[in-house]
Amino acid sequence: MKQTKWFFILMAFVLCLGGLSACGSDDDPEEGGGGSGSDVVNTDAARYEITDPNADISFIELTEGGQYFVGGDESDYGAKPMMARRAAQRAAESSDDGLHYGDYTKGANGEYVLNGYGTLTVTKNGEVYEVKIVPEGSTTTKSYSARKVTSTEPISSTAKNLCRTWKFQSVAYSFKMGSYTVFDLKANSMREITIQMKAKMKELASKNGEEWTQEDEDEWNEQIEYAYEGQPERLTFTGSGYMYIRFGDNDVEPYMWRMSGNKLQRWNWDEEAWSNDFFLSIDDTALEEGSSETVSEVKGNTLTITQTLRGSEGGVIKYSMTFSK
Repeated sequence: MKQTKWFFILMAFVLCLGGLSACGSDDDPEEGGGGSGSDVVNTDAARYEITDPNADISFIELTEGGQYFVGGDESDYGAKPMMARRAAQRAAESSDDGLHYGDYTKGANGEYVLNGYGTLTVTKNGEVYEVKIVPEGSTTTKSYSARKVTSTEPISSTAKNLCRTWKFQSVAYSFKMGSYTVFDLKANSMREITIQMKAKMKELASKNGEEWTQEDEDEWNEQIEYAYEGQPERLTFTGSGYMYIRFGDNDVEPYMWRMSGNKLQRWNWDEEAWSNDFFLSIDDTALEEGSSETVSEVKGNTLTITQTLRGSEGGVIKYSMTFSK
């Protein structure tokens, strides 16, 4: 089962609630974030996939929000997560497996300046594109053949509004059994909501006459300590149908995405199918044959993504995250 790591806390929580529910029923551009603060959508946005078999990069993507992503040749991008680590004293972010990302601008002669990486020029020869890069600090030009990737899905107004970089603002979790609200939590960070969840779990354990062990205490304290690493700091949606999630520890994961009405869908690489669960693949037994759907809403400068998981016996978990431009 593939799951995005910023729900590892929720997964643990769901499994714990499985044991408690029966009892309850008895009673800058900072670090390469260029463009995210602007409502201007860059019309030069495009994804170029390198077709040269021996190339040292696999793709270049210029996003609507003013960011770039350059994929290395050692990673199977899309089939597994891309890991990005903060590069000290550099404007561009880079990773051990070759991913680079940062913000870009367009020069006076039509070239693209990839901050911290180099200068990019793109020319079209028939149906083939030629991509040239002069690495920062070098005078050598690297040339590649490429194809331009466009989304095969119709572009709706909602999809157009999504195509930019969004910054994390808040998170909310709620859990109901029928008409009974087990918890309803809101916070401005994953760490804060994990602290609230720990307090609620201790309360439920006491209410149901269960012992809160030192092991429970240690496990929750560890989750609190590492909660920020799993916080989705930025979401970058692109018109080519790709999305990049950047976490608090600077890891980056890629997905393909599309809209189905107001439902947000992602490509599930493991199952090779479109899924309504978008950020989380959850074992169907976790909420007793539960189903899941994810709805997105853009209002002004705010994006809200809400996922609802429904159990066959009335249990409903709903969590949402808000992001701003």
